[in-house]
Amino acid sequence: LNVYRESKPNSPNLSNWFSYLNWTNILRDESEDLTKLKIFTSWLISAHWEHSNMKKILITFIGNNDCLLREGKDGAIISILKQRAFDQLYILYNDNRYLQHASEILLYCRKKFPNLTVRYQEAESLNPIDYNVVYPSMVSAIKSILMEEGTKDVEYTISLTSGTPTMHSCWILIVMGGIIDAKLIQSSREDGIQDVNFSLDDFPQISSEKKAKIELTKTNRENKILRK
Repeated sequence: LNVYRESKPNSPNLSNWFSYLNWTNILRDESEDLTKLKIFTSWLISAHWEHSNMKKILITFIGNNDCLLREGKDGAIISILKQRAFDQLYILYNDNRYLQHASEILLYCRKKFPNLTVRYQEAESLNPIDYNVVYPSMVSAIKSILMEEGTKDVEYTISLTSGTPTMHSCWILIVMGGIIDAKLIQSSREDGIQDVNFSLDDFPQISSEKKAKIELTKTNRENKILRK
């Protein structure tokens, strides 16, 4: 146990696991077979090792508050990265004008978070507050990420903070609809990072749409906007 603690000094949840699994009770039970104790210890270490080896990916839109690095203001994306560790960052953008600011975030991360991989993902929409266009575009972007990264040994986290309120709502629909298995978080200066959970028994079930139908819907709706 001491060897494990030395090899994993940054394991704040270890003591909680011992308490939860009545570790102390097992140690105090003199009749407990030593072999069973060794098996239990091996399982505990393996479970924690497997979790720590998960590739952690943060997905977030770049919003206006993320475009102020030149003014010395971090914005939501940088604030989250300073508080939680990730292996990869996907920056979604709905307009090419955000690419310059995304590049500034990339350069910042190379200096401050050298082990972090930063990638851009287009989620283009002509109107960032129109659900009819934003939702299909976001679904398409997520499917591209899933195709690239897969789901095995990957832990996805989605930030609701950056982007328009329409995008925030669409993130909830996408996760609750089962399009991606991801944690939802939000951040603020006052409360820091908070996990967003929907554990209500009567929360409605959301069914995901087929990709072909999503792409067709997006195209038709954007064409209507162009005709106006």
